Amino acid sequence: MKENENLPSRKGLDEAFHLLQDQITRITVEEEVEMVKSETVMKKEE
Repeated sequence: MKENENLPSRKGLDEAFHLLQDQITRITVEEEVEMVKSETVMKKEE
């Protein structure tokens, strides 16, 4: 049972998961925006 005492709380894990999920989503959106900008610039150059 001592092993369980060292584990983070469920609430703490949920908060960490949601923070990471939000960061991943933000990064993905930023990458998508950069890709669209690059494609737009390439099309203008053609």
